[in-house]
Amino acid sequence: MKIKNKLLLISFILLVATFLRFWHLPERAIFLGDQGRDLLLIRESLLAGKIPLVGPPTSQRINSGPAYFYLIIPPLLLTNFHPLGPIYFFTFFGVLSCFLIFRLCLNLFGLVPALISTLLYAISPLVVQRTLGFWNPVLVPFFTFLIFFSLYQIDKKLFFWFPLLGLFLGIAVQFHPSVYVIFFLVLGWWFYFIFQKKRENNRKKILKWSALGGFCFLITLLPYLIFQFQNDFTDLRKIIFILLEKFLINQPQGETGESFFNQFSNFFSQQFQPLSLSNSLHFNFILGLILVVFLSIWLLSGLVILSLYPGVVFPHYASFIWPLSFLILASFLKTLCDYFPRKAVLILGLFWVAIQTPKYFSNFSYTYDLKRTQEAIQVVTKEAKNQPFSLVLLSPHSPSDAHFQYFLTLKGAPLKKINSSLAKFLFLICEVNCPHLKSLEDLKIVDSDCLPDCPPMEQQKIVDLKKWSFLRRTDFPWGAVYIYQRPQNSQTKKNYR
Repeated sequence: MKIKNKLLLISFILLVATFLRFWHLPERAIFLGDQGRDLLLIRESLLAGKIPLVGPPTSQRINSGPAYFYLIIPPLLLTNFHPLGPIYFFTFFGVLSCFLIFRLCLNLFGLVPALISTLLYAISPLVVQRTLGFWNPVLVPFFTFLIFFSLYQIDKKLFFWFPLLGLFLGIAVQFHPSVYVIFFLVLGWWFYFIFQKKRENNRKKILKWSALGGFCFLITLLPYLIFQFQNDFTDLRKIIFILLEKFLINQPQGETGESFFNQFSNFFSQQFQPLSLSNSLHFNFILGLILVVFLSIWLLSGLVILSLYPGVVFPHYASFIWPLSFLILASFLKTLCDYFPRKAVLILGLFWVAIQTPKYFSNFSYTYDLKRTQEAIQVVTKEAKNQPFSLVLLSPHSPSDAHFQYFLTLKGAPLKKINSSLAKFLFLICEVNCPHLKSLEDLKIVDSDCLPDCPPMEQQKIVDLKKWSFLRRTDFPWGAVYIYQRPQNSQTKKNYR
């Protein structure tokens, strides 16, 4: 196929990917407590003139690296601290991932497999959903593809890609502790690569470029390493403790591993139902290839690591293995192209996409997180009238009200902690199925103002609404804002029970 036709096809796919990701993005992007917490931490660091040494903590209180924060800062500053800057910036990486998977599959498997795999990646509902807005797992697939592409270039004796590999790997492992497995996989690949007999003549050259790649890797991790040195490698000790606890302490069978495997199988079956019918044929043809062995090890290692993770394993923990499905698909399509006419395979692939099209419209589900947050903030600031107030949230979407706190902080609102005697008003923001007033007073509403290191939910304090005087309620299509005032005779009473 002519270069002009190739450019037209990939341009069309990228245009589709851009449309699916940016169409009504402010209404579809996620902006909840995690995003608000991250922006609060970044803003606090910038105003204090400090460089963040760590990123957001996980549910196990293991700190990730600061690379995620560093990538947020430029678009945040360009948009005067408005969340839309990072939202648009991070979503654009989802489009770039489509280009990377095309280039990688084109080099490895040919044009037809590359086009079909890239098109599926561009319009996959789960992929689109997980590349909207800013969140540390959003960038993992992009850097995973960069690492794959670097390995491919190095295998083609372009050893100057070693520093880039170190850079990409150093950034990727900072997004979430589960991504650490990529480091060990790349390290294992390096030992295999350097000790191949056909590399003997280039071994010194490889070692030289590898050293430079290792230096770039360490430089990228330098802020995070400084934090670990300053804090006695607290995060490493937590990881070791979790692994020892997992292996040495008998725990009751829960949903940790099962929930993830169910999620992964659901993802695989939703996106690749026809592929599941041809797995045996596919692997009978290509299992002996080094590439597929490496991809299989990558996949199985990721599943094993995630099965060892304590607690509930959320789908975004597996963001470093989602791209593998599309690479395996491209490999399968290459096998078909070896035995059938390429045009027939292309038509089959496009037909496959067409029959899946109804599912792709689920991309256009709206969250209205930004709109909901800003509408509530307008009511709060209007009713407070620059007097000190406190805030609590009752929401199935987020246990934290940090996204509301962030906008209030930007407005310079006199937000106080819930137990502050200075707070004259209490605003309770309720989202979805808001109860009646009497029912509301009997609810145990948790105070989430404990960022960035909250204790377990059962250990957090409970807001006692009975010690506040109800004023009025402002209704919205998404919920309501309840307005309370502190009684004049109880200005110094505590609001917890």
